[in-house]
Amino acid sequence: MIPTFAAGHDRQDISNALIHHGAVIVESLLESRIIDAISDDLRPAFDHQGHVFENDFNGYSTRRLGALAGHSETFGTMLANPVVVAAAEAVLKPNCEVVQVGSTSAIEILPGEKEQVLHRDYLSSGSIVF
Repeated sequence: MIPTFAAGHDRQDISNALIHHGAVIVESLLESRIIDAISDDLRPAFDHQGHVFENDFNGYSTRRLGALAGHSETFGTMLANPVVVAAAEAVLKPNCEVVQVGSTSAIEILPGEKEQVLHRDYLSSGSIVF
């Protein structure tokens, strides 16, 4: 079971759980207005280029978008969230001097999309997914 925390929970506890379990859920981490602003910012790019990765594996009713900071001024608010920063530093700082975001992506799964075949997603060493 993935540990679940409230947004105001102690950051160290969240980070420790992330390290121990490999994943955590932090409920209501961002205010609705921030989520809405990011969604609004990304909408034109999703509509314009989100279909580029359509294929039998990714699906034909799923939109994918990368380089999110380039599409949304508000996106940085999520990256700078103290809980996100604390978790990233707890996982990555013991193995590096500087923590930086290498890539960002968003996936929009539309109604009627078929399930992907069971597969494993590989992350580079030191990667963290939020």
